[in-house]
Amino acid sequence: MYEYEVSSGQLTLLYDKIRNVASARYYPNDDTKIVYYSFGDSLYNGAGYYLRDKISQQDTLLFPYLSSAGIWETLHGFDIHPNGKSILVPINQSQGRFTHERPPKIGIASLEKQRL
Repeated sequence: MYEYEVSSGQLTLLYDKIRNVASARYYPNDDTKIVYYSFGDSLYNGAGYYLRDKISQQDTLLFPYLSSAGIWETLHGFDIHPNGKSILVPINQSQGRFTHERPPKIGIASLEKQRL
């Protein structure tokens, strides 16, 4: 996961591929925090949505989540509500590589309750 500073043109590595970050977004109205989805390690341990505080360099698990499609999941995008209290998460209903079998559903995850 890289961060690009538009004004300076600087590209900064935040995480290498070992972290398995699939997608990330800045927290609403706060560019010192990033919400991201990680597949976890090679055994999917630690898969879920995280909040990265760039100032403290700390990661907080918002809630664990692993798609049934695993690394073959093609729908890892998500969106954060402007109030920062919930995110919209695609829920894949297919198994393995064949993620086109059934259309995905959208889940609303409460960040206050830390669950989908």
